[in-house]
Amino acid sequence: MHISCERNLLKNAIDQVSKAISTKQALPILGHILFEASDSNLKLTASSLDIGISCTIPVSEMRDGGATTCSAKVIAEIINNLPAGLVNLDIDSSINAELTVSNDYSTFKVMTLPSEEFPKSIKPENCHQIEMSAEIFCQIVNKVIPAVADPNEARPIMQGVSITFEPQEIVLAATDSKRLAKTTLGGLHNEGERQQIIVPGKPLNDLLKILNREEEIKISYTANHLFVNSEDMSFFCKLLEGSFPNYEKVIPTSFKSTCRVGKEILTAAIRRVIIMAKDKDVPNLVKFEFQEGNLILSAETNSLGSAEEKLPTIYEGEPLVISFNGNYILDALKVIDQEEILFQLQDSKSSIIIKGNDEDDTSLYICMPVRTR
Repeated sequence: MHISCERNLLKNAIDQVSKAISTKQALPILGHILFEASDSNLKLTASSLDIGISCTIPVSEMRDGGATTCSAKVIAEIINNLPAGLVNLDIDSSINAELTVSNDYSTFKVMTLPSEEFPKSIKPENCHQIEMSAEIFCQIVNKVIPAVADPNEARPIMQGVSITFEPQEIVLAATDSKRLAKTTLGGLHNEGERQQIIVPGKPLNDLLKILNREEEIKISYTANHLFVNSEDMSFFCKLLEGSFPNYEKVIPTSFKSTCRVGKEILTAAIRRVIIMAKDKDVPNLVKFEFQEGNLILSAETNSLGSAEEKLPTIYEGEPLVISFNGNYILDALKVIDQEEILFQLQDSKSSIIIKGNDEDDTSLYICMPVRTR
């Protein structure tokens, strides 16, 4: 095998596929990247068995095709430290356990493992498929990702995103039991029956980082895997097993009060008062005091001091004081596109609905209050 390709293209491809490599590999080959050269293209693939990513780039020169694997960590370090320009990848047929990486000035000999040992990629077969722009897909996933439970959560199912495929729409939801994010994308044509899958949050978040948002993607799913493909990239991940919480039950259906406030001034105010919310037992605690014409935000830590902000609002309802983890509110504000925020409230002990202040109910964010003494 002998090929030459642009260093920047190769670096980007290595960075993309490396997101599939786990820090704990059950087999040495799972720490490697598979390189396959054919038809004036170089295809790179990495896999942890649960996740797989492939990326195809054009090559500037190819004398012979072929396939090999080498350490993802080693090849990444080499390519990251080479200057822009052409990089040569060579395998001597008489010394096929060694990959030569070179340019005009540098030469590296990298140990390899046989490409035959690399796990076969899982491909979608006889499964339903939906097409959409990568930009729209990233937008809807970004709206729910903040509510995915962190890796320390004892229930693995909470570390995933529920994706429900309906005949004319898909519904995404995530919850860590303290907050819930839900968004709906309509206008689709899904030929299959209603199907709910649960996709692990981390690989889904990694997928957002590697998608070219100007491309169209094809989304497929089976009982065990999700597949996302574009012209030059393919991705699969194993689904989580189990039943996702019935989140519809926790979405409030009535409320007694509403508050409308500017997104930018609210975001800035929370960021300021949260500086003083450093209590170890109840971190990031921000008190929201809703009253006619105003929203008062405050935070206090005995060893540091306190902070208070008063914001102009349009508030309808009885005065209400309720406390939240300020970071949870900030996460919600980041994924709301409108300039004005609508809070829908019941009482000081009930969940609050946060959404854009318009008639579009396709996205909402629910946050549980923090009980204080």
